[in-house]
Amino acid sequence: MAENWYYSIDDKNHGPLSYVDMKRLVHDDMVKADTLVWNEQMTDWAPAQDSEIAKLLKTHGGTIDIAGRHHCSVCGNNYAQNELVDLDGSLVCAGCKPQMLRMMQAGGSALGNVAYAGFWIRAGATILDGFVMFGVQFLVGFILGMIMSGNSNLGIITGIFNLLVGFSYVVGMIATKGATLGQMAVHIRTINADGSIDISWGKSIGRYFAYMLNSFTLGIGFLMVAFDREKRALHDMICATRVVYTNK
Repeated sequence: MAENWYYSIDDKNHGPLSYVDMKRLVHDDMVKADTLVWNEQMTDWAPAQDSEIAKLLKTHGGTIDIAGRHHCSVCGNNYAQNELVDLDGSLVCAGCKPQMLRMMQAGGSALGNVAYAGFWIRAGATILDGFVMFGVQFLVGFILGMIMSGNSNLGIITGIFNLLVGFSYVVGMIATKGATLGQMAVHIRTINADGSIDISWGKSIGRYFAYMLNSFTLGIGFLMVAFDREKRALHDMICATRVVYTNK
């Protein structure tokens, strides 16, 4: 995701701005669908609706679709304006109102206001985590090999240790930090479906084993991220979690 954004109003350019700054401007209707925007990854200026900012336009409570209906800023569904209530600048439907109020009381943010992490960024984080775990497993495996040289149970012990490394690393990082080192490196994290950021130990353990279920789907559970509106994999659906971009 681009770090420096610019927008143009009345032939006057403004910036550089962070993605979070652009989010605020969209919320305040300073940047709209037809506002020209640019960042260092774009070849030319383009309307916001044709850039990464389109994600923010879709979740902004003030956005109106072609039928003249408004989007709920939490669930993203379309409603007539009189079917929505304004909560702290965001339009919310009756079904999502309790969730939005809980999030406001907890100091959190509704899921409609975040950018979901897609397939490739999540795949990259997984690869980085693989390197981390391989390094630990290789080092300890080497030490065990030196200590237990000639022991017939060395292979079994090493295998058990490797499983424990993977389990402890993923479960511990998600439960305590909300993200593995690989996720931190690419600025994404795991949150609950209601937008709260604290993942319980029980959910983290359940999510780890739900992740293992993807191997029984021939990888389809992972590929679901590319097609789901909220970029959910199978284990996200089972455990009611989402993976989203963090503020840098």
